[in-house]
Amino acid sequence: MTSEDERSITGVYTKIRGRDNREEMLAADMVIDASGRSSKLIKWLEQIAFSVPEPEVLKVSLGYSTRYYKIPSSIQNDWGTVITESHPVQGIRAGMLWRIENDIAGLLLFNAGGDEYPSTHPDEFQEQIKHLFASDEIVALEEQLEPFQGPRGYRISESVRQHFELMENWPSGLLVLGDAFCSFDPIHGQGMTVAAIEAETLAKCLDEQRMHPEPQFERQVLLRMQQAIEPAWWLSSVADLRWKGVEHVGPSRMKGVAFAQKYINLFTKQAMKKASQENNKHLFFTQFLMNALILPPSEYFKGEILNMILNDNGSKEEMELRAELGVQDPELFQQKIDEIIPSFQLEFDVQIKKMLESFQHAMSK
Repeated sequence: MTSEDERSITGVYTKIRGRDNREEMLAADMVIDASGRSSKLIKWLEQIAFSVPEPEVLKVSLGYSTRYYKIPSSIQNDWGTVITESHPVQGIRAGMLWRIENDIAGLLLFNAGGDEYPSTHPDEFQEQIKHLFASDEIVALEEQLEPFQGPRGYRISESVRQHFELMENWPSGLLVLGDAFCSFDPIHGQGMTVAAIEAETLAKCLDEQRMHPEPQFERQVLLRMQQAIEPAWWLSSVADLRWKGVEHVGPSRMKGVAFAQKYINLFTKQAMKKASQENNKHLFFTQFLMNALILPPSEYFKGEILNMILNDNGSKEEMELRAELGVQDPELFQQKIDEIIPSFQLEFDVQIKKMLESFQHAMSK
């Protein structure tokens, strides 16, 4: 529903499903589109003569296949969640076996790039499990489970980040969040977190607007939401672009992708080495907290960390990262990182700051 001049949104039309499909009007001070990937917002905006800018698109062509099993009483307490990482360069997909409620387990296979999606045929699915990286544990457990459903497939062709904040005009009384604003590859587990961050951002903006009203409120909210979700979009895109066939398109080039991929490769290798040889999981926790959007990328891509992980006996991963870095003097590492990696200006509330301080204190012991 719009005002007479179609510059403001004043509510929504609703239709009650039934024999008469009766249409009604529901007035609102603010309409928020949270309808996900199936959002019709762009279509509605264009119908009232708003010009929508070109979005960023990650042509990811990703695929999941998931099968569910009953857990026999004989192995009830013998295992927890098992995850095998993907190796995109080698074309090895990711796998995960995890417990659900009521003695049910799920087994998921994933890859991106559109090259041979995980199969939904039981025999082929069974065979593909054996080709996961370090698959022995998953294979051994799966053989003891009792399949009762699937496998079932899920496919996504694109992840899309809209840039409504760049519109010359934006109707008052309208906002958007969740996948309707920016959609992600679900394998990274960031979509729900991002939606929550967007909701918190909106709450803060509403509180500020009540205290100090400003014009262009909705545009300011959209700008701050973009700032908040930038790290998640960049991180998930960097990860997905490792797969052959995945492509980022849009009005601007994504910054620092090649360097970040090589940095993460060496960081992960060093994290595994420290965890297995020294029982030191500090690097693993750092990476986990960044992917969970608790730590900003600036706490992960740091000169002092780079100097530490580069000590890898001249390995292939080390040489590739040094070549991408382009400098050898450790005193220049942070400066070079700041040039390569995007600058993410995040707002942390008190709770997140305390969590970060607590983590750093625990790791220093």
